[in-house]
Order: sequence, then structure tokens, then C-alpha cells
Amino acid sequence: MEKDSTDSGSFRLGLALEGTGWHPASWLLSSVTDAAEVFDGTYWTNWGHAAASGGIDFITLEDGLSLQTDRFGIADQVHDRVRGRLDPVVTAAVLLATTDINEVVVSRNVTHSNPFSVAAQVASLAAIGPGRVVWRPQVSADARDATAVGGSATPQLLILQL
Repeated sequence: MEKDSTDSGSFRLGLALEGTGWHPASWLLSSVTDAAEVFDGTYWTNWGHAAASGGIDFITLEDGLSLQTDRFGIADQVHDRVRGRLDPVVTAAVLLATTDINEVVVSRNVTHSNPFSVAAQVASLAAIGPGRVVWRPQVSADARDATAVGGSATPQLLILQL
């Protein structure tokens, strides 16, 4: 009898792919010598192959309309890190077409997107890799994201100081 994947005795291992890594110093410790490499399909394909050969069950790709910063909602002038992200749907399409990774979890911002467009994008991915795509809706609370797509700025959330 086949073991049910929802059995509490099993688990799946995932890997969150983000530029050169999630840690602020990842850029300094990576093998990347030119920031443009991070925005090339070959870079992501190599990560997909490494993940698949390393036994990773799924990878996640994040969405973001504005540049990453060290403090929520506040643009900074840091120049020693890679900022920006590739479109997660396009990156997932490359990974699904070129690697054997079992599953790709695509985060997609729905705060400032047309729901029909997001559904069409995810459906297109599902055509490339049936059963290998998961969509994780992402809601943005960053006022900068609305202005990045020509919308009205949303109210800025402030960090409560106790």
C-alpha cells in the first residue's frame, strides 16, 4: 500500500530561492562576480538542477513590485547588495522547462494585479509542468508597491514602538 503524503510521519523539503540568498551578506559570500548573473536564466537553471539532484522536493520563488530593503516600506541607499527580482512566473517557466525539480511554488502579488491575468499566468505554468506548480497569493502592505504599477499609494503601515 502506498504511503499517503499527508501522513504525519513524512515531510517534504523545500528551498526558497532569492537572488544570491536571503541573508544580507549572501552577495559578499556568493560565487557571483557580476550582479547581472543573478538576472540570467542560466543562474536559476543551475540552482534548479542543484536542488533536484540534492533531493529538494520543491522550490519557492518570491514576487516583489518594489526593491527589497532592510527596513519595511522604507527605500534605502544600500549599494553592496543585489536588489530586484525576476518575475517569478517567468523564472518558474524556465525552471519547469529545463530542470527536473518536482514542484515550483510561485508567489504572486495580488494586491495590485488583475486576478484574470494572474490566473492565466498560473494556468500557463500548469500547462508546462502539470502537477508541478503551486500558487501562493501574496498581499502587499508596502505603499511603494502601488506606485510601482501606477496606482495610488496605499496607506503606509507604521511599526508600532512600545
